[in-house]
Amino acid sequence: MVVLCIPCILLCMHILIAHLMKGASPQLLAIKAILLGYLPYAAILRYSVYISAEVSHEMLWALLYCFIVYTAFAYTYFHLFNMGESARRIRILYEIYLKGALSVSDIETLYRSSEIIRIRLDRLVAMKKLRYAKGYYSLDGKMLYWAALLVKSWRKILQMDVNHAQ
Repeated sequence: MVVLCIPCILLCMHILIAHLMKGASPQLLAIKAILLGYLPYAAILRYSVYISAEVSHEMLWALLYCFIVYTAFAYTYFHLFNMGESARRIRILYEIYLKGALSVSDIETLYRSSEIIRIRLDRLVAMKKLRYAKGYYSLDGKMLYWAALLVKSWRKILQMDVNHAQ
């Protein structure tokens, strides 16, 4: 039953963080909301389920399971939110809905390649993954770099490496 609270916790935390941190990157807000959501979830577990339980191995496994479920929900929430935030398909559909109809040339003017690259670079700077100084971008932390290496390694393991594709 407590697991059913997770979507509500995620939504409420996201709303709260969005109001407190206006102007921040939408993806960064979602990540912070997810991380801060662990606190109310832990409190709900502590005061509703495990209030009188003695500490045992079974209880620790159950808690671990509850936090794995929260993490799975949070992961899904982030990607659903991010898809709605950044997917061009969603924006194209939205623009067509607003205008009633758009030609191919109208849609192409919405998506100039230099504009798309600038938006993505601005997002990476806002999320503090890139730094911009004197006309150059550089890494601001290596978390995404390590994630990219992990993905590249996984692609090699799965034999999906682009350089070796036939």
